[in-house]
Amino acid sequence: MTAVTVWGLVMRVGAGKQALREMDFGKRVSMEEVCAIAFRRCFQIFFLFGRIQKIILKIFIVPENIKLNAIDRKILAQLQSDSRASLQEIGAAVGLSASPCWGRIKKMEEAGVIEGYTVRLNPVALGLADTVLIQVTLDSHSDNTLEKFGEMLASIPEVVEAHLVSGDYDYLLRVVVKDTRDYERLLREKLYKIKGIRHSRSSFVLRTLKKADLPLG
Repeated sequence: MTAVTVWGLVMRVGAGKQALREMDFGKRVSMEEVCAIAFRRCFQIFFLFGRIQKIILKIFIVPENIKLNAIDRKILAQLQSDSRASLQEIGAAVGLSASPCWGRIKKMEEAGVIEGYTVRLNPVALGLADTVLIQVTLDSHSDNTLEKFGEMLASIPEVVEAHLVSGDYDYLLRVVVKDTRDYERLLREKLYKIKGIRHSRSSFVLRTLKKADLPLG
């Protein structure tokens, strides 16, 4: 590679100007010194870009497609069962020491496989004894209508899940309330005030037969 070629490459990535500023033109500068200055600047630029990229990925939580092996899935199963388990407990369950176990967990966090850690609360103990499934059909399916409907649902704490679905209706909502009187209040004060709802149908959950973690087999 000729000196001209090297200089052209470093100038393209914005490193050449830095090299010019750092050189003393009163002295004769070798090509090795020019390259050293320019490549040091390149390294700084690429390092900064890498850090910015990681920050952007964390902000927008863009999941990466990573391959999970059997040990990774065992770790996830342990965390789903008890997210408060120590690294030593998880490692003992999957056959790893704490350090490599933490490395795998950290990698899955960065890839978006693990979105966060939370706790499961007992709704009955909190006075929310009834769960209601609501099928909702909207008058319009324009982007503006769907966006505003989503914003309204986000402002109602009793709506704990909302799914846009295929089929005879548009949305399936899961709502938690104290009792039938509380549900009637929710309909009157909040849900029925949302513009654009053409039809809704409610079903009270009588008994939950299964509520399981994600399958990891």
